[in-house]
Amino acid sequence: MADAITVSAPISGTDSKLTFEAGRLAQQADGAVVGRIGDTMILVTATAARRPIRQTCLQRRTEESRWLL
Repeated sequence: MADAITVSAPISGTDSKLTFEAGRLAQQADGAVVGRIGDTMILVTATAARRPIRQTCLQRRTEESRWLL
């Protein structure tokens, strides 16, 4: 497992700092980043298929809609 990569920068006009961290959480995902400002955190993940899946835009939207119901 590779070391986590962290990048931080101050937010102008405030005392807050914006931090992005990759490589520590969600090791099963193809990519994952944690964004943090103060006590607020968000985890964003992405996965991909090994082979392209041939679908039209309408088919994808239908699949996404099923997950929302």
